[in-house]
Amino acid sequence: MKKGFSLVEVLLAVAVFGLMVTGLAGGLIYGQQSTALAGQRARAVILADEGLEAIRNIRDENFSNLTDGTYGLTTAGNQWNLSGTSDITDIFTRQIVISAVDANRKQLTSTISWQQNPQRSGQIQLVTYLTNWRATVTVPATCSEYAVGQGYSGGTCRQNIQQCTNNSETYLLGGDVFCTGGPNADTCCALAGPTPTPTPTPAPPSTCAEYCISLGIYSQGTCRTGVPQCNANGETHESGGNSLCQQAEGGTCCCLP
Repeated sequence: MKKGFSLVEVLLAVAVFGLMVTGLAGGLIYGQQSTALAGQRARAVILADEGLEAIRNIRDENFSNLTDGTYGLTTAGNQWNLSGTSDITDIFTRQIVISAVDANRKQLTSTISWQQNPQRSGQIQLVTYLTNWRATVTVPATCSEYAVGQGYSGGTCRQNIQQCTNNSETYLLGGDVFCTGGPNADTCCALAGPTPTPTPTPAPPSTCAEYCISLGIYSQGTCRTGVPQCNANGETHESGGNSLCQQAEGGTCCCLP
């Protein structure tokens, strides 16, 4: 007598086959999405680096072009120019923030933002510093010029260190070489001590990227949906930055060396 499959066996086979097909389809879709996200991130890094190189090009034209503020970039006649507060390339929005460190140094922050999918956005930041390499360095020729260069109001050559103290001045060892009046005037004393410059309190980070950079061992950061996503992108999860990631961004701060 021939035996056939029972209804239960048929249903079980169909269920197993359906699970296999679902798993394979899910893996294929996840792989495609991961590849697309990695491609977007790589392009964002290129655009961020391009922004820093563009500002370097503008700096080389004239350091005074680097006015503090937030900018976008345009090109005209094969020359980069600052324009507006951002620029857009496809799905990517770029912002360049220029801030003064001192009279001859600027900090540049190039930020790229984009919508990875309807539920999650992406962001990376690159930071660098530029100097005014054309700035003229004045070499002091007198004790007074040397003292001014050190932040004092002026200086004078005296007989010895005690004379500095008697006149409420500060002895500057490095300025002695400018005092050539003999033993009675071979000591450089600075007039009126320098006014201390208060150390600005750094603003707390407001994004995952800023938090990662503030740790001093990472170059950028982005918000993802979980720790596995950090690992999949070669990043390190830093829980201290999670509070800076909105739920819409994934809630997990991932940092990249």
